[in-house]
Amino acid sequence: VMSDTNEDGHMFERPGQGWRRSRRVRIDGGPAYRIEWEPCDPPPEPMEQLEPSEQRLALLIKGDLISFWTALARAQDPVLWMARMSNTRALQVSDDQMRVIVRLHKLVRNELVHFVPKTNTFRVKGIQEVSKDIINSIGFLVFQSFAVHSFKEDIRGKVRSAIVKFGDYYEA
Repeated sequence: VMSDTNEDGHMFERPGQGWRRSRRVRIDGGPAYRIEWEPCDPPPEPMEQLEPSEQRLALLIKGDLISFWTALARAQDPVLWMARMSNTRALQVSDDQMRVIVRLHKLVRNELVHFVPKTNTFRVKGIQEVSKDIINSIGFLVFQSFAVHSFKEDIRGKVRSAIVKFGDYYEA
């Protein structure tokens, strides 16, 4: 999960469908976004002739680690990122679910990671309830998207166990 320096404007050509360029579509102007693909003209200079899987690898080995928001956007992208193989399924997250994820990220994750001495009060039941969509998304990506191939069964068992310990929220 490496990134090139320009997340917007990825281009690719799909045989019979022409060239497409990506753009970020922000949700409520916040950090969360989705990737949309638009038809475009071919690049002005010829792209290096690599197989599609080699093009992706060359793209991914340049740059830094992607952000949480980029990982979430890519997991929802059925056009390129989750379409690497014919049987993978993209994650579907509604705008309302994205708002909950943004809220949880800002109010809980950021408060704990970027700790400033102060008093914080978190209701466990409240966090569990707003985490339901995240738990279901993790479960979908690990067990139903067919995009996770390197997990050994014991790792899947650990993920399943963690989900069960958190609560009865995963909707398999």
